[in-house]
Amino acid sequence: MRFGSIGRSAIAVRGRAPSRDRNPSPGSHQRCDPTSPYGRGVRDSWPQTNLSRLRQSDFLQDARRPAGDNGAMSTTHATDSLPSTELRAALIDIAPALVAAVPIGLLFGAVAVARGIAPLEAALMSALVFAGGAQFAAIELWQHPPPLLALVVSTALINARHVLTGLSLAPKLKTFGPLQRLFGCAAMADENWALAERRASRQPLTPAYFLGMGAVFWANWVLWSTVGAMLGPVLGDPRRFGADFAFIAIFIGLVVALSKGARSAPVVAASALAATLAHGLFGSPWHVLSGACAGIVAAALLYRKDAT
Repeated sequence: MRFGSIGRSAIAVRGRAPSRDRNPSPGSHQRCDPTSPYGRGVRDSWPQTNLSRLRQSDFLQDARRPAGDNGAMSTTHATDSLPSTELRAALIDIAPALVAAVPIGLLFGAVAVARGIAPLEAALMSALVFAGGAQFAAIELWQHPPPLLALVVSTALINARHVLTGLSLAPKLKTFGPLQRLFGCAAMADENWALAERRASRQPLTPAYFLGMGAVFWANWVLWSTVGAMLGPVLGDPRRFGADFAFIAIFIGLVVALSKGARSAPVVAASALAATLAHGLFGSPWHVLSGACAGIVAAALLYRKDAT
């Protein structure tokens, strides 16, 4: 039994042979025979042998760890990051999008006032809807009385892409609480969704990062669209300064940031071609849904080809 061997080794370390030794020599209680299984050989070898076994087991566990396990180590480090560190990273990542949203917000506010919407109403629309593309589509259709069916259909088609972005981001939010997921996705736009996906490809998302980025982006949009609505008569039409191109430029930047090289080229090309054709044939907002569906089909075909 293991317990017996340990007990005997302990007795040997104390310099006494066990009482059941059949041939005790004179003074055996004061010395230890190196050749005896109860003597110095066990005393010296047992602790060192077991210590070496422990060290060997640790070494084997390290050796069996995959070479790419550095990601797991960085994952633990990322999970233990302070909320202030995560929030700082979110602000750094979202900063370019905040700058690009300034002319778009000013443009929306000015156009909304020009269509007969009060500045307070434009501010509330930005705060409650928080969907730039859908807001612009609603403003273009706005009249008195408003065409409710056309507004609902057009904004639903434009915002249908959020179903896809939500599905892609859902596995990365498993550690979030219900309220964290609710408020985080309520403040999710194309820009912070793309940044969250890029972040999740490197390390796990944290509530401080995702919610902090969404809250700052939401506040930025509400602020500048309100300023645009209040200064609309003074600013005039911001499109004469090329402000409307900022909306296109930021999406080009998002596509480039999420691109995975040559593998992404067919998906991007299929989506762009379908959106261009749908916009020319049917107009807005059908090009948004057409481009999204074409990109999904292209990605599925490429995935099936790689799997076979």
